[in-house]
Amino acid sequence: MKIRFLGTGSGWGVMIRQERGTGGIWIEMKGRNDNEKIIIDPGPGFLLRAKEYGIDPSELTGVLISHTHTDHSEEANVAIEAMSLGHNGKFGSLLAGHNVLVSSDSFTQAVSEFHKNLPEHVVEMAPSSKASVGKIEVFATKTAHYEPKCVGFVLDGEKRIGYTADGAYYVGMGSFFENCDILIINNFLPRGLMMPGHMNTDMAAMLLAEAKPKKAVITHFGREILDAGPDNEAAFLQDITGIHVIAAEDEMEID
Repeated sequence: MKIRFLGTGSGWGVMIRQERGTGGIWIEMKGRNDNEKIIIDPGPGFLLRAKEYGIDPSELTGVLISHTHTDHSEEANVAIEAMSLGHNGKFGSLLAGHNVLVSSDSFTQAVSEFHKNLPEHVVEMAPSSKASVGKIEVFATKTAHYEPKCVGFVLDGEKRIGYTADGAYYVGMGSFFENCDILIINNFLPRGLMMPGHMNTDMAAMLLAEAKPKKAVITHFGREILDAGPDNEAAFLQDITGIHVIAAEDEMEID
């Protein structure tokens, strides 16, 4: 089982300047195939980062997209094309929040109608819904983000991996992520700073106290937390919760 970070940056200036990459999170885990290979939130740079890190995106069997914001979905169509490359007929699984798949007055869908026809399975995910990539079960979690159809994910295979996606902490959030071997938290802001619809380190501490994962990784850093030092925020979380917490780096691999 491997997790590789093709980026640990957030949107806005961090994304535009590529101070940290925004290519998403690559996961390999045993499933129906020898290894299912899944990309979560393929944002700008997914394809180039994959090439740079020696990853073959045509080996994808699943694409998971939490919401339609650019830093999470800009290369969604690219990832889907890569997944279908070299296969006769429909192949792979696309699991995504509503606004990723359906346009409205407020949002333009991230996945085109053409690309929605390429995977074997396309599932619109809402909080508490479930689907699968091969034999890996995928559960959608509730978020408190300003993209109202945003969902997090829990992948349950040989390991149980949680991914919060974007959003602030809310009471009871930890119940979605109980028994996780690894919980990946989109920790946008450091301690003491607040922005509606986003997680800061103080909120991450409350989430960890509820969920009690075996290990946690913070990622998806905004400008302010990069200035404060993600390693400092991870050390604070570990001290206050007693849970092993690390700050992700671009190209970091958890084996």
